[in-house]
Amino acid sequence: MSVTVDLSSLAHTGMVVMRPHAGEERALLLLNVAETQARIRHLDGFVSASFLSDRDGQVLVEFLQWRSARHVDAAFAEPAFREHLPVVTKMAPHPTIAFGAAAAVLTGEGQTHFALDHRRYAATVLRVEGADFDGGLRKVVDWAQLLVGKIVDGAVVFADRGSSQIGVLMAGGFIELPVADLQEQGVAVVEHLGALALYASIGAASSAEQPLEYVMAVDE
Repeated sequence: MSVTVDLSSLAHTGMVVMRPHAGEERALLLLNVAETQARIRHLDGFVSASFLSDRDGQVLVEFLQWRSARHVDAAFAEPAFREHLPVVTKMAPHPTIAFGAAAAVLTGEGQTHFALDHRRYAATVLRVEGADFDGGLRKVVDWAQLLVGKIVDGAVVFADRGSSQIGVLMAGGFIELPVADLQEQGVAVVEHLGALALYASIGAASSAEQPLEYVMAVDE
């Protein structure tokens, strides 16, 4: 049995990696969760935001879903979205941001969708060196596919073509991911964070904009 992705069902996906100043980690996490819960989840096109942190809380990761890039652009014009951003930037300067269309959603044998219901996650941001972005993206998808069902339970891969970056969120009971395999193929590792825990996941206020279950087409 092979599993393929129905790409028409995928949201515009993003990942933000933040390293707050010492002593401000908890405050930043609570600020972002509170702003999302009270204001951002009501914006048009918002689907979900999931907040993860490492064991010590020193690194925070947001995994985001919007209906389209157009909705993200429109959100930046809304005070409800942008008013807290200067505070965030002051607490955690120079975040790593990757945002783009989902390229692949990979699950293990017998699973039909990727869900944020695991205990451990890994977040990776990669940069393709050279002009062949699609070739680099294929390498990353192939790399993730080799790991799914063996040391991870599922993975979402998305492509930020504007910055030549690729984001990967993996879920499961893994210990360490072999990212060095990608570096040997001309794909640079910008961020790699393992053993992340899910703190909160917030869906859209409208019942019509609930978090997407990445739909899979299963071929027998």
